Amino acid sequence: MRFSVFAFALFITLSSCKKAEKPQVDLGFDYYPNAIGSQIVYSVDSIVYNSFTLTVDTFKFEIKEVQKEQIKDDGGRDIVVMSRWKNSPKKGWKEVKSWQFYKDNFIVEEQKENLRIVKMNFPVVDGQSWDANVRNTQASQTYRLTGPQSEIILGNSYSEVVIVDQLDESDPLQLQVNRAFEKYAKGVGLVYKYNKSLKRFTTGEPGDVPIDSGLIYIQQIKSHSGQ
Repeated sequence: MRFSVFAFALFITLSSCKKAEKPQVDLGFDYYPNAIGSQIVYSVDSIVYNSFTLTVDTFKFEIKEVQKEQIKDDGGRDIVVMSRWKNSPKKGWKEVKSWQFYKDNFIVEEQKENLRIVKMNFPVVDGQSWDANVRNTQASQTYRLTGPQSEIILGNSYSEVVIVDQLDESDPLQLQVNRAFEKYAKGVGLVYKYNKSLKRFTTGEPGDVPIDSGLIYIQQIKSHSGQ
C-alpha cells in the first residue's frame, strides 16, 4: 500500500514538472550562424553601366567568405573575423579583405571599413523593422524583414529563407534607382545579395537615347560547409 501511494505521488510530481516545462522558442539565431572555420562560396555577376564609354560590361567571378577566428574588440566583446577570398583564372583563390561581425541575443552587427551596420534583429519575425544605422553616425536607414519562404538558388533548395529589404528608392521619372536586399537561409546564413544603383541621363528630346550609369551586383550561394 505504501508503495502504491509513493508511486502515485511520484507520477503526480513528474506530470506537474512536464506541464511546467515551457517549449523552447526559436529566436532565429540560425539565420546567421556563428561557426569558426565555416565557409560559403558565392557566384557573383557585376554589371557596370559606363556613361562615358557608352558600354555595359559584365564581370563574373567567385568569392569565398570564411569565419576565420574569434577575438575581443576594444569593448571586450567577442567578435568574429571574416576573411574574404576571390577566385581568378590566373591566380586562383586569393585573400582580398577582412571584416568582422558581432552577434548576441538581440542583434547581428557587421563592421566593414569602420562602419557598423545592424544586419539582423532577434527574434526573427515576419514584418519586423529596425534602424540599420543605429550604431553609427549616418542618417537612419530602415531595414525590413519578411518570410520565411522556400527558395531555389543556382539549383539548390532552401526551405526557410528570410528577405531583408535594405533600400528601395526611385524618383517618379525613374531617372535614378537604388535597390538593395539580402536573403538568409536558416542554418546557412547569407545566400543571396542584390544591389542596384543606376542613373539615367537624357535631354528629354524626342528620339534621344537614354544613357545609363551605375552598377548591378548579384551574389548567389554556390556551396557551403561547416555551419
